[in-house]
Amino acid sequence: KNKQKCSKSFESRVEDLKKYKQQNGHLEISREEDQSLFDFCTNIRYGRRNPDKGMTVTDERAKALDEIGFSWATASTRGTR
Repeated sequence: KNKQKCSKSFESRVEDLKKYKQQNGHLEISREEDQSLFDFCTNIRYGRRNPDKGMTVTDERAKALDEIGFSWATASTRGTR
């Protein structure tokens, strides 16, 4: 019934991002490095751009990601404006 049941919570994903940043010095996760974390980043960006669809991005969630230096632009969209 609930697809989210087997996936990690938002909070645990933020922890995963913090660990990744500690180890790598950045949050530019590639699909090859960590498919699951890459998908989370893609989904959260999509959810923020499309509030009616995708992952729910509350102000609290956005703030938590901003605090760890999460980039809302993908590597492919950065610098194209």
